[in-house]
Amino acid sequence: MLKAFIALILFVTVCVAQDGPLTADFQTWLQANGYGDQDFPRVDFGTKGSYGGKASPTDTPTKQPVVFIHGNSDAALDYSMTATGWANSIEYFLQKGYQSRELYATSWGDANALNAASRTHDCPTLERWRKFLEAVIAYTNATKIDIISHSMGVTIGRKIVKGGKLVTSKGTCDLGPSLSGKVDTFVGLAGGNFGLCNCEGGDALISATCNKKARL
Repeated sequence: MLKAFIALILFVTVCVAQDGPLTADFQTWLQANGYGDQDFPRVDFGTKGSYGGKASPTDTPTKQPVVFIHGNSDAALDYSMTATGWANSIEYFLQKGYQSRELYATSWGDANALNAASRTHDCPTLERWRKFLEAVIAYTNATKIDIISHSMGVTIGRKIVKGGKLVTSKGTCDLGPSLSGKVDTFVGLAGGNFGLCNCEGGDALISATCNKKARL
């Protein structure tokens, strides 16, 4: 009986596990449309670095696309014990009738929690995420998209939607015009919209994440 129960648990775990990367159709489209150098599939994370895309060019989204932006030291899907990503959230959406053609995620950073204090709102990260939003909108031909973000992904998401000039400790860049007209719903979970508690006192002097230019 115990063996049967364990087998059932393992079966359920396998069934609900979500794997990527981006579909072959989406990857082909990205290559053909100038996004090939952005490494959106993140295959360095195996099947956990990204998610989403059509099964074929004729596969048409029937629901408003959702883009997931993970937080500091996380990943798109369940990559490790400390980087579980959006696997459970995507599974929930799939159970509610969504398909991979309507759910999109990619990874940023290296998913190593030991490097969390070194992460910043730098131009390469935000420019890449801005391009991912633009790619999803163009690929799905969506009038609007929804965004679900967590932690540092909230402030990253807000800036790439807002667009405009980004001033960082490592340089300045322009993210382009506002995309607010393309975003229907923006969900931000535990974002540092008013700064971070650990950016007080001595920690603010040794953590790259804490800086006035990033408003943290």
